[in-house]
Parts: sequence; structure tokens; C-alpha cells
Amino acid sequence: MDNEKLQLMCGRYEKSEVLLNHLIEHAVSDLDKAEALAEQTTSLSSFGNFNKAIATANRGLAYFDKSIPEQPETARQRMLALMAEIEQQGDVWTTILHMPFTQDRKSKIELAFYSELIPDLYMSGLVPQLYLSAAQSTVHCLQGGMDESVIYSFSIMGLNLGEQGKFEQAFLYQDLAHDLCAKHPNTFGATRGMNGIVWCNMHSRSHPAEIVDYCHKAIQCGKNCGDLYNAGLSYGPLMWNLQVQGKNLHLVEEAAEECLHFSRKNQLSFSVGLAEAVLAGWVAPMKADYQPVNMAETLARWEADNYVSASGSYFALLGFAQHYLGDYAAAAVSLQTVERYLHGLTDNVLKRLWYVFRIVNRLRWPEGADWPTLEAEIAPLLTELETWARLGPLLKPFLAFIHAEIARAQNQMRDARNLYLDAIAIAQAQNYDLLTGHLYEALAEVLTDGKLGDAELYYGAARRMYRGCRADRKSALLQQRHPDTAPDNTVRAEKTVAPGASATLPNLDFNYLIKSALALSAEVDLNRLMQKIMSVVLESSGAQHGYLLIKEADELVIATESHAGKRHIVNRRHLNLNQTRSNISRAIVNYVLRTRKKVLLHDAMAEGEFQNTPEVQALKLRSLLCLPIIKQNELIGLLYLENRLSAGVFTAEKTDMTELLTAQAAISLENARLLEQTRLAYTKLQENQEHMLQMEKLSALGTLVGGVAHEINNPLMGVMNFVEFAADRSTDAKSKEVLDQALQQIHRIKKIVSNMLLFIHTRSVPSGNCRITEVIRQSLLLLEGELSKGGIAVEVDAADDLPAIRCSADSLQQILVNLIINARDALTDSSQPQIKIIVRPVEEMLELSVTDNGSGIPQDVQSKIFDPFFTTKPPGKGTGLGLSVIRRLVQDVGGNVQVESIYGHGCCMRLRFLPV
Repeated sequence: MDNEKLQLMCGRYEKSEVLLNHLIEHAVSDLDKAEALAEQTTSLSSFGNFNKAIATANRGLAYFDKSIPEQPETARQRMLALMAEIEQQGDVWTTILHMPFTQDRKSKIELAFYSELIPDLYMSGLVPQLYLSAAQSTVHCLQGGMDESVIYSFSIMGLNLGEQGKFEQAFLYQDLAHDLCAKHPNTFGATRGMNGIVWCNMHSRSHPAEIVDYCHKAIQCGKNCGDLYNAGLSYGPLMWNLQVQGKNLHLVEEAAEECLHFSRKNQLSFSVGLAEAVLAGWVAPMKADYQPVNMAETLARWEADNYVSASGSYFALLGFAQHYLGDYAAAAVSLQTVERYLHGLTDNVLKRLWYVFRIVNRLRWPEGADWPTLEAEIAPLLTELETWARLGPLLKPFLAFIHAEIARAQNQMRDARNLYLDAIAIAQAQNYDLLTGHLYEALAEVLTDGKLGDAELYYGAARRMYRGCRADRKSALLQQRHPDTAPDNTVRAEKTVAPGASATLPNLDFNYLIKSALALSAEVDLNRLMQKIMSVVLESSGAQHGYLLIKEADELVIATESHAGKRHIVNRRHLNLNQTRSNISRAIVNYVLRTRKKVLLHDAMAEGEFQNTPEVQALKLRSLLCLPIIKQNELIGLLYLENRLSAGVFTAEKTDMTELLTAQAAISLENARLLEQTRLAYTKLQENQEHMLQMEKLSALGTLVGGVAHEINNPLMGVMNFVEFAADRSTDAKSKEVLDQALQQIHRIKKIVSNMLLFIHTRSVPSGNCRITEVIRQSLLLLEGELSKGGIAVEVDAADDLPAIRCSADSLQQILVNLIINARDALTDSSQPQIKIIVRPVEEMLELSVTDNGSGIPQDVQSKIFDPFFTTKPPGKGTGLGLSVIRRLVQDVGGNVQVESIYGHGCCMRLRFLPV
């Protein structure tokens, strides 16, 4: 058998096949025949004769009663039963990772069939049989038949589970395959496992650049161990992921030519097909001198050989290229044809990208379709894409591309503009250069069609991206359609004034300027005015990001920020520029603040005195405009605008327009601030009046409660004496039992009245000690009725042997009652309301915590809750004094109090007291 393997590794497949047939004919035992069939399967697979290889493998598996049925449904049912059996075994991944290799000859022969059969089934698109083979292989492994040849099975197990939406389990199988490949490097099993990972798994969680790197490792692994067949297969994902990223189209061509040379040299006919598909479907159409490739004979050969993956990849790549080039009708035909071969692209990266281009091409062609019809067609595809995009980075730029195209199809041009800008930012961050250029071009078209601004700038940016990623035909077509576009998109020259022409005023849109100025001057609400300023300025200037900085007490604070395509953010608690991590160059801001001169940079990283500033380089700033806002010779703030996508955005006209609008904004801001100060002063006066009235009510209520408690207490003592008298003299057992129950309830009333008197009793200086557990019991007894009405469960965790604390009982009860009432009010809308009271020693103090599972306290008001008269409750429901009084009482006895709350997830009040 060694001689046959040697011939196979040397690429002499015909000689290897002759020797293997001789061995099969003269085999003595069934096991010898099976072993010879396993070697013949390897030989046929290497030839690329998948049909015969699958049949031969099945002949061999029949010796183990494990042949794979031809009927898809039969295979599927057997697979489901095996998957259920595997799932019942728990953490199979750890078990397999640490399992020793089998030395049993029979077991190793069976594994050899799976190691060849599974890739052949995948390439042939026989999906149910593929998944059954992987499940049989995994079960065999768990039964002790483990060696490195089985690694490929685990990538297919992950593929199967991923298609079922069970991604967590799928990733566990991928990680298992990855770990086993690393554990057994430069082996046939590792090469096949790595090949399975790059074909079936990595695109879910990894960036294309990471997949490309792993493909190179898989190819080298195959060359090192002599598994040239699987080394050749790994070129497929290598070429596809280079195409997905589109960073350099020449790299795709180089990889395809290398694959073609390697595969022809080693007689790897299937890998030859993969390379031919890329060269004809993608590389050739993207060349400037493109001549269509006649693929009829090649496609017929692939059909005969059942090279489903090669055919599917050719039509998918051709459809992608045709869409990029604007031939939407031809793209629709190619993408439709892919459906015939989709089973050979089982959930690999081309299949997922096919979903993308099915959507974007349908949004472009045929024209005139109404939106409800389009939405119904693309919705199922979009749902799948959104699920996949959540798993990792690969599809995120394309998903952003789709959302921008949807807005364009709905004729929502302003939304489309903003979404294209978002998509460009995402694509640039991922280094998807071809897609970035395409998005720039689409954005320019939207700006032109919607009359939303200067499209020339973005056509130039698209051309620069096409030149950078070597998309020669895209660049040539763009130049044909827009011959005035600057080839290199360097900073555009300012428009010159013709001799004799008036140079008094710039070429401004005065109609827009007047409307904007009127809109700003009419707004008196400060927050809405700041939003309007940012909206007007971003639209007129072409900025991607904008910040309005206001001067407060000699410090600059970020009052408002706005980002293209997103809602304006008004910071109600103004953020100090020096105390926050913002995407603003402080060097530029400080320069404008000091000199009161504007800063205009066409490309901040490449020119000007700030180009070497670390912030500028770190933030990758390009177009930048920073203007002082001056009112009556006083600087009241700054306007900071930037665009990181393109250079030269802030042209002379846009800068002049922005300066005029900023001058109007200065007047409006000052007026609005004066009005806001007046409004706040009036509101404060009203609040103080209401607080004084509330204090009077509280004082009167305290007097009333004290009087009522005393009035109830006197007759209550008489009733209690009469009942005790009657109970002592009663001889009837039933009457005595009833009187005793009545006496218990009277004692309960007496206790409540006593607690009410204790609660309203005040001292000028808190003093005394108390035991927390006793006060907790008194407080809960006082509030038992209120808590019962709300169905609130109370859990107390406090040991009886805790030391006393330096706080009087009445002060602690006042604290507890306030906290419990606050917790009760927060639990109004809770389905299972609960209050937990816990006491424990912490850092030489006793900590008392009161926790509820209510709605919690918003982050922005947590710093205010201890302020006097601050309340989040509706009018009439709270005085705003409870927590303020609690903090004073706790601090008076040397303790402290703090709040812990996440809005929507309850609240915990922690109080610490000094022990006696």
C-alpha cells in the first residue's frame, strides 16, 4: 500500500489507480478490500472524479454497514437521529479534544473513508448525505475511533448546526476543529480540517483578511505534508475572501493564477475549475479591456463532473461584477442562475454575498417596481443577512450598503445620503476599498438626483478608491460618465473670479441662507436652537461630524454634537471638553480659543501646522473647519466641523455660508440663553413657593398625626382593659378564644399607634444606640398593611447577634420607613414586587441595604436624589425631602449613604453605621 501512496503524493494518479485495482482484486479479507477501496477513494478524489469517489467510498462503508443512502430524505432522517444521540452526550467537544488516537486497523479504515467522502459530498452539493457522513464520523470518534483524519467532520458539524441557527454549538465545533489542527500540524488531517474551516466556518465570525491569512496556512500545511488535493481546495476561499474585501483586485488575479498553475502541475482538476471560475467570473470583467470569456464548454465539463461549487462560484462572481459595473439586467440573470448551484455553496462566503447582491440588484432592476412589492421580495433575504451580520464583521459593510440602497429605492434621498455616509465609514474601517469606492459613487448619484449638494467631491473620492484597489474598469467607466472628475481627487482648486467680474460676494445660495437665518432667529428654546444650528450647519457645509462648544465659566463645554445620519445629541449636562474623551482635536480648539481665528484645513493629516499633532493622526482627520462664535466682541463658543471621509470638503462657498450662519447663530444663542436664564429663575421662584407651602402642610400633618395618635390611644386602653376583664372571667371556651384573638388585634393596634408616635417624635440632636434588627421589625409592623395591599414580598437577612449601632431607634425608624415607602412606590408596575433588607458587617461598620426590583433610577438624576425638594414622583406623591433627611440623619451619626441603580433593573440604597 505504501507504493500506491507514494505514486499518489508524487501526482502520478493513473499509476496509483492501476496498483490499487490490482490490490482490490487480490485482497484476501473484507478488511483488506475495504482498505484498498479507501486508498482508491483518495486517488479518485485527487483526480477530481467525485462521482466515482463517492460510489467507491460507499462500497467500502458497506463493509461496516454504514453506507450513505442516495435518497436525501432517508439520509436526513438518519442524520437527525445521530445528531440527537450526540447532543445527549453533553460536552463532546472537550471529550474529543483530549481523546487519544485509535490504533485499531478497522476503525482507522472507516475514518479514512469519511476523510475523503465528506469533502467530495460538499463539492458535489449532496448536502443531506454530507451532514449524515459528518454525524456518522463524529459518533464513530466518540466511540473511540479517533484520529487526525476526522477533523474535517467537525467543521461540517459546525456548518450543519449553523444552517439550523444553532450558532453557539456551531462555533464550538469550529473551535474544536481549529484546536485539533493546531495540535496536529502538517498532517493530512490538519490540512483537511483547515480546508473545512475556511470553506464552511470562518466567515461567520472573522474578517476576510483573517480568513485569507488562515488559507495561506492551510495551503502551506498541505504542501508540507503532501496533501496537495486539499491544499488546492483552500485556494477557493483565499480567492473569494480577497474579492470580498476588494482591497486590491490584482491580488485576486495573482491568487487565481497561482492556484491554476499549482493545480495543473499536480493534476487537481477541481481546483483548476475554482481558479477558472474566478478568472472568468470576476477578474476578466473588472479589467478595462474586458472581452467576455466563452464558458459554454467549461460549464458543460463541470456539469458532467458534478463540479457544482465551481459552476456556482462562477455565476455568483459574474453577478457581483455585473452589478458593480451597473449592468443590472445581466446581473439579475447571473444571480438567478446561481440558484441551480446553491447546494454546492452550502453557507459559504459566496452564498452569503449572493444574498447581498440579490437584494441590491433587485432594488435597481427592473425599474419602476412599487415599494411594497420590493419589500415582500427582499424581506426574507434581509432577515437572514441581519442574523449573519450579528455574528461577525464580514457582512456589516454590505448590510449598511443595503440599508442605504433601500432608502434610495424609497426616494428618501436625505436619509439615503446619511446612510451612504454611514456605510462608507463602516466600509473604510474594514478596509473594503472596492465597496467604499462604489458607495462614494452611489452617494454622489443621490446628491445629484436629490439636489442635496456637491456631488463632484464624492465622484472624485470614488475614482481615488478605484485607482487604489486597481478596479480599472470601474475607474474607466466613472471617467466616461463624469469626465470632469479630478483623477486623483487632490484638494480642489478654489474657483477663480473671471476678469472684470464682481468679487464683492461669494457665489452663495442666498435663498437657503435667508431661510436658515430666519429659522434660527425665530427659535427661542435653547435646546431646540442648538439642534437647529447643528442641522443647518451640517447640511450647508457637507460636514460628517459637528460639535457646538459653549464657553461656561472660562471653560469650554460640549453643548451639542451632531453626526451625519444620526439624531442630534443635546448634552443637558454640558460635558467639559478637558474631562471627557471626545473625538475633537484639542490643539485646534485651543488655537481658535486663543487667537479667535478660524482654522480651515483641506487635509489635516497631510498639510498645515497641525498635521503632526498626535490627535490629528490618531483621529485620521481630513477636512476640518473650526470657527469662533463671537457676539459683541465676546467669544461665546466654537463651531467644530470635520469630514474624515474626504479631503477638500469645506470649499470657499461652503465656508463663507457657514461663517454667515455662525454669525446669526451667535445672536440667536445669546438671546436664547438670556430667555433660558429668565425662565429658570422664574421656575425656581415657583418651586420655592411650592416647597414652602409643602413644608407648612407637613408641619400641620405632623401635628394632626400626633393628635390623632393620642386621641386613639386613650380610648384604646379602655377597650383593652374591658376585653381583658371579660376574657379573665369567661368560662366558655369558644368565647374565651374569640376574646383572646380580639385582645391580640388590640395589642397590634396599640403597637402601631406607639410606632406612629415614635415616628413623629423629633430631637434637635440625634443620640442613643439601637439594634438594627429590632427597628426593622418595628418598621415592617408599621407598614405591614401598605405592603400587603401592594402584594409586596419582603425578605429580611439580618442576624440577631449583630452589635448595636450609634443611632437612635426613632432616627433609624424614620430612615427605614422612608426607604421602604420609596421602594413600595417604585414597585407599582412590577409583576413580582420584592424588597430585600440585608444587614452585614463591612469594613468595621454595619451596612444596611434596602433593595427593590422596581424600575430603578435614571443615571442622569442619581446625583440629584439627595438634594432637598428633588423628587421623581408626580405632584402630590412626594415632597422631595425624604432622602435629604435620610442623608442628614445618617451623616449626623458618623455614617454614610449611597445609591446603586441601573435604570430598568431596580435600586439598592446602602447605609453604613458605626457599631457601638
